[in-house]
Amino acid sequence: MSNLFAIAYPDLATAIGLLFFMPLLGAAVGGATGAAMGASTDLGVDDGFMREVGRHLQPGSAAVFLLVRKATADKVVPALARFGGRIIQTSLPHEAEAELRATVQAAQGA
Repeated sequence: MSNLFAIAYPDLATAIGLLFFMPLLGAAVGGATGAAMGASTDLGVDDGFMREVGRHLQPGSAAVFLLVRKATADKVVPALARFGGRIIQTSLPHEAEAELRATVQAAQGA
């Protein structure tokens, strides 16, 4: 089952680190892209969603849109949490998304 994640990061280096790390989990990752420097281009994506992403970006920050095609949530959630960031939206079931948000917040507080 595929899952889509939209996550904002305070810097481009963290976002790139995530993109390089995900395949090491055995995750087949596709459609990954980042919007750097707080700029994004509307390529047919819902305008409301684009505004939501833009609210989380400052100059020098980045957003990652990650489509994970082959990996289970029990592998993906801890891996994403390791990189912190702000979860904007996912296609995970509500409980799994809540777990991801809690894990990321806990990691940032540590």
